[in-house]
Amino acid sequence: MIWFFLVPAIFLLLGLADMPIGYYTFMRIVVFLASAFLALVSYKERDKIDFWTVVFGLVVILFNPIIPVYLHDKDAWAVFDVIGALIFIIKGVLVSKKLR
Repeated sequence: MIWFFLVPAIFLLLGLADMPIGYYTFMRIVVFLASAFLALVSYKERDKIDFWTVVFGLVVILFNPIIPVYLHDKDAWAVFDVIGALIFIIKGVLVSKKLR
C-alpha cells in the first residue's frame, strides 16, 4: 500500500528536473488520480470532511489535468512539487504505522 503514496511523491520530485512537457502532463494525471482517490478514502473513513480530505482536495485542484492551473514560473511549481511530495510521504508514513 505504501507504493500508492510513494509513486506520486517520486513523480513530483522528478518534476523538479528539467523534463519535457509531456512528463508534466503525465505527472498531473498521476498526482490528480492519486489525490482524488485519497481524498475520497479519507472522507469515506469518517463520513465527514477532515484535514486529509481538504489537503488532498487542494492537491486535486492544483494538479488538475483537465482545467490546469498555470503559474508560468518553474520556481513556484518547484515549491508546490516539494510540498505535494511531502504530503504524500507524510500520509504514507502515517498509514504504514497505522497498518502495523
